Amino acid sequence: MWTFQSSVVFWAALVILPLLTSVVYFRASPASTSLPQRVATSAHGLCIALLHLTAVFIAAAQLHGDQNGKPFFILCLTAAALIAYSFWAYRGNKGVHWLQAINISWLLGLFFFGGMAVTGRWL
Repeated sequence: MWTFQSSVVFWAALVILPLLTSVVYFRASPASTSLPQRVATSAHGLCIALLHLTAVFIAAAQLHGDQNGKPFFILCLTAAALIAYSFWAYRGNKGVHWLQAINISWLLGLFFFGGMAVTGRWL
């Protein structure tokens, strides 16, 4: 039986997917790439995971409000910019970019459902 606490734990645990994408990007980067460059090209999953956890926390703590909408939207754009940056700056195997399908679909869902969670305006 799903309780409120178990559903919050479930939604919080789902952040593993974008985090794994970041780990794969970081590990697959050539060793000759500088550490700041490796971190920058693999930061997209971490950004999405933090946004996801923030939306879950705001919804669980009932801290939602219209004032959260604009910052959440800007942070979603930041995650999208990090994805675009990884396409441009990543120097490893380009086949890794197929993992961005996970992040892009995750970000679209997060934009829709997370936006409702942080503003409290559900359809």
